Amino acid sequence: MLVTSLITAVLFGALAAAFNLKSPMEGYSIAPMSWKAVNTTDGSDLVLYGTIQELDQQLEVMGDVELSNYTNVVSAATDENTGSLAPRTKDNIICWVGGSGAVKNGWLQEGIDYLKRHTQRPCMADPGYATCVRISCSYNVAIWLCNDAPQEVVRPCPEIATYAEDIRAKCTYGVSIQGQEFDTDRFNVIIGRELWC
Repeated sequence: MLVTSLITAVLFGALAAAFNLKSPMEGYSIAPMSWKAVNTTDGSDLVLYGTIQELDQQLEVMGDVELSNYTNVVSAATDENTGSLAPRTKDNIICWVGGSGAVKNGWLQEGIDYLKRHTQRPCMADPGYATCVRISCSYNVAIWLCNDAPQEVVRPCPEIATYAEDIRAKCTYGVSIQGQEFDTDRFNVIIGRELWC
């Protein structure tokens, strides 16, 4: 009974945080990132919602939960003319857009480091054009993964961290950073201020 109460409390808290979301830019919709999981005690399927930090908290408290096996973590774009896979490439960076303002480098580095540590867990964005998920958020610094394609985006979290590093390299003024980087695989990463984390 206590375990069930703890799981319910964790999930309720995570859902409340996950659904208190604001789009990083006008014209983009926002949804919580989700991971499919399995309760190892009874085999039931679960879906966990939130940033990577919130998902880690849920897994720690719940204990008897394993993430589903994500084998669709790819880094290739499909050529629309030929249908063949082509290597994906980072495309373009726009500075001073995204979120509710610029962020500080020190706090951004914490989010980057957190993403880089998650080598076995994917960062994912729901299917649909201009659909974003907030994949990392702490100290009012958010990193969003946004989809510009009809299929789900599933990428290794350390790979997404490199986009944040690129934005920092190009879009820093003093200690302030804000920007968006695109990929030819039809997704983009945004860094900006978020008041709810």
